Amino acid sequence: MNLKTFIKLFSFVLVSVLIYMITDFYIQKEQNNKLLQKYYTSSEYIKKNLLTLISDKKNATLSIALSFIDNKEIINSILTKNKLNLDLNKYSLELRKYTKFKNVWFQILDKEGNSFYRSWSDHKSDSLKFRPDVKKILKTKKIQTSISVGRYDMSFKSMVPILKDNELIGIFEVITHFNSISKMLEKQKIDSLILADKKYKNKIKYPFTKKFMGDYYIANFNAKEYLIDLVKKESIEKILEIKDYKIINENYLVTQQVIEFENEIIGYIILTKNLKDIDVSSIVDAKKSSIKNLILFIILIGIIFLAINYYLYLRQIQIEKKRVQTILDSQKNIIVITNGIKIQNANAQLIEFFDEFKSLDEFKEKYDCICERFIEMNDDNYLIDKDYDGRNWAEHILSNNDKKFKAAIKKADKIYHFTLNVNLTDIKEDIPYIIVTLTDITNEIENNKILIEKDRILLQQNKMASMGEMLNNIAHQWRQPLSSISSLASGLRIKGELKLVEENDINYTCEKILNNTNYLSQTIEDFRNFFKEKKDQEEFGLKKSIDESLNLLKDRLIALSITTVIKIDEKIKLYSFKSEFQQALLNIINNSIDAFIKNNSKEKIIFITFNKDTLRIKDTAGGVDEKIIEKIFEPYFTTKHQSQGTGIGLYMTQEILVKHMNCKLSISNKNFTYKDKKLKGLAFDISFDLKTLKTS
Repeated sequence: MNLKTFIKLFSFVLVSVLIYMITDFYIQKEQNNKLLQKYYTSSEYIKKNLLTLISDKKNATLSIALSFIDNKEIINSILTKNKLNLDLNKYSLELRKYTKFKNVWFQILDKEGNSFYRSWSDHKSDSLKFRPDVKKILKTKKIQTSISVGRYDMSFKSMVPILKDNELIGIFEVITHFNSISKMLEKQKIDSLILADKKYKNKIKYPFTKKFMGDYYIANFNAKEYLIDLVKKESIEKILEIKDYKIINENYLVTQQVIEFENEIIGYIILTKNLKDIDVSSIVDAKKSSIKNLILFIILIGIIFLAINYYLYLRQIQIEKKRVQTILDSQKNIIVITNGIKIQNANAQLIEFFDEFKSLDEFKEKYDCICERFIEMNDDNYLIDKDYDGRNWAEHILSNNDKKFKAAIKKADKIYHFTLNVNLTDIKEDIPYIIVTLTDITNEIENNKILIEKDRILLQQNKMASMGEMLNNIAHQWRQPLSSISSLASGLRIKGELKLVEENDINYTCEKILNNTNYLSQTIEDFRNFFKEKKDQEEFGLKKSIDESLNLLKDRLIALSITTVIKIDEKIKLYSFKSEFQQALLNIINNSIDAFIKNNSKEKIIFITFNKDTLRIKDTAGGVDEKIIEKIFEPYFTTKHQSQGTGIGLYMTQEILVKHMNCKLSISNKNFTYKDKKLKGLAFDISFDLKTLKTS
């Protein structure tokens, strides 16, 4: 795509996006306004419906009360002060059976305002004059309808005076609850939470529902737990301040209605409706229709734009193909594009390498895939043309992109090595293409072989140097027992010549000679085990391997008055190459011995300690000049005279510990105090990884 076409396409897309965004903004704004209006209308309807239900409940409660105004049983009970003949529960049961009133209570008060009879409780004779509605009816002797909070509940109350000869002898009261209202609201998918004002908390002695939310009494049995949790989380005080409505948690429309009686707040009804239950389909459909028309308009403009530019695009395809091929041919590496089965394209470097072919078409006539030229190298990192668990070699690379795969190609009796980089891309009509890059690493492979051989020679030189030192140690350790054997044999011979030999002399001398020969034999065995080749890793004790290494040097250490201080837990084990590790230890310890000799040190101590994951070997030989400390691990670098050192001991120590055992190795000069003496020396820190270190 050229710049001109891109600018056109970008301009079209930009204009289309702007048109869509501006139009969508106004559509969304209009929808939001309609939704707000819908929510406001819904909240007003909910509250209006609630007020209607409350009014109906008041009237129904009053109707029930009026039906008992001339009840002879009630009048006789009041006059005789005998409630035993009263059984108003049967009326409650009939109302429950034939009406929506499921809990209707009846109460009779005497002319003093005391409770004479309660249908729901045996509790009686308590004064109810604390209720304003009771005070009013005692004074006016007129029918009283109210919503109030008593000792048991917040409820609807209708009271009618019982008169005898125009004299007040008592009051008949019908009490109904809010449960029927909350249930009727629930049928309309409106959940309610009916609360008595918090000022009545201490007044309610025998709560009917037994539910409170803080200081607010919950008056309806079917109050939903989610609504209680919602109000608690939002804060009940904030909910009670809602004037019209509020959307909470993007799911619920919440409103509230204050319950008042004679200008006094009695309680509140919190009402919620799930937004899913509010029919906004007409609003949503209107928005969908508007957006649909907008999209159709943009599509129409797009079709016209594409039709105009398609012809220009076709003209550019051939030019683009040539440009892509030029880019491919400019790469130094071999690049092959394939669909996973056959080669689709390649750069000029492919034919330059396979110079027996004149063109890519000629190469494709003989080979479908470059992998047909890959040869087996007995290495899992080298791929060949075969099935890899149902995948070809390129798919195998894509599914294991964390590995570095290679391939080998033989040409003119020479093997060439390549790294393989595979990428999956869509470059034409959504067809997946695999781009394979082959980078020639033949020279790098050959150079690595030279380096490996060099390291092998260095390691062998180090072993030979170590063997020379060990032979010197053997000579030291053999000198004393050989001298002892010679003395014993000479003494026995002289006694024999003088005919002074006794049986005890022969036994004693033979026993001593045998002990010394056993010591010589064990010494040879220790050194033989040290130089034994072991290719496999093994588990071994850290302290024990150090003790074995020091045992090989014990005569030299004793001769030079060198003390070793070892503080290592015997439980610590390593899993690695034991002989190589011991060789590295000997190199470090021999380095300290040589430093003691060179510096003519007075205090000659080697400290070997272990902390967390680090082994420290520290001496008191005075340390190394800071100017050359960084060079100490370089091959052939030595501070000894050329006739005394090769300079490969510490280099090979680093090779063994870092490359073979995956350790971290560092050195530093240390000043420290030991037994009240200020000392200085060189410290080797060997840090083991979790795979090598075993602590249990």
